[in-house]
Amino acid sequence: RGNFREDLYYRLAVIPVHVAPLRQRIDDVPLLARHFLASFARKIGKDVKGVADDAMQALCAYDWPGNVRELENSIERAVALCRADRVLRTDLPTRILERRVELPATGIQSLRTLERTHIIDTLEKVGWNRKRAAELLNISTTTLWRRLKEFGIDGTAPNARSAGAAHPRP
Repeated sequence: RGNFREDLYYRLAVIPVHVAPLRQRIDDVPLLARHFLASFARKIGKDVKGVADDAMQALCAYDWPGNVRELENSIERAVALCRADRVLRTDLPTRILERRVELPATGIQSLRTLERTHIIDTLEKVGWNRKRAAELLNISTTTLWRRLKEFGIDGTAPNARSAGAAHPRP
């Protein structure tokens, strides 16, 4: 409509800032999720203090095609539906729990994403037995521990505190 001053655009475009998409910054998901949770809990007036480990694993496993805005909306929904003192897997949108990964136009995923997915899949196949998973992955248990920490995975089965619990996909 011609309302934006052209010279202002060029003044602002002096130093372009590139921010990678959230799917390339999975380590930011827990920090952002906790920030949004605190904000929405305060706004809605709910005493929600955190995110359950298996719910956080699901958030970190998701590819976030809608970027930070999608994460923000998902946390707002989870806080609104939450009946406990923390967000549970069941409070998350179905699309996140189904772990649909949106592939880039090239059909290629980053090595980091593939590694993370492979580690989670292997852990699920062995009932989250880290020693057995490390053997199958042909890495030391120390290396597996480091990778789990790096990917923000706590390394225990979701709902592991109840014996014989099913292991839903994070």
